[in-house]
Amino acid sequence: MPEMLFKVPGSWSASAHVDDTKYREMYAKSVRDPEGFWGEHGKRIDWIRPYTRVKRTSFAPGNVSIEWFGDGTTNVSLNCIDRHLAKRADQRRSDRETQGQPVGGPQVHGAHYHGLRIMTAAFGLTA
Repeated sequence: MPEMLFKVPGSWSASAHVDDTKYREMYAKSVRDPEGFWGEHGKRIDWIRPYTRVKRTSFAPGNVSIEWFGDGTTNVSLNCIDRHLAKRADQRRSDRETQGQPVGGPQVHGAHYHGLRIMTAAFGLTA
């Protein structure tokens, strides 16, 4: 399969947190020292019970397992939505595209952090 390259719009690359040089540096560190790299990046999110073990892996025949931050406890909704509410409640957070509408084709739906919080809470009550 031929490799496909997509040009990144200038406005995207200008506001990116990581450029190509930084990405390559980070990737090299993640390969050279995965526990150190991911241990550092694991601290970027909030933990209910912080991890003490970054990874535990086994590639033994018949016993392949990969566990990341296995002794820690976190909450994905808290990290993705709730911790942003104080400063960004009205900031648009996501877009999703839905397919298959009978009229008009794909539609884009957006949500603000506050709206995502309400939808997530409602889903939790019905799940």
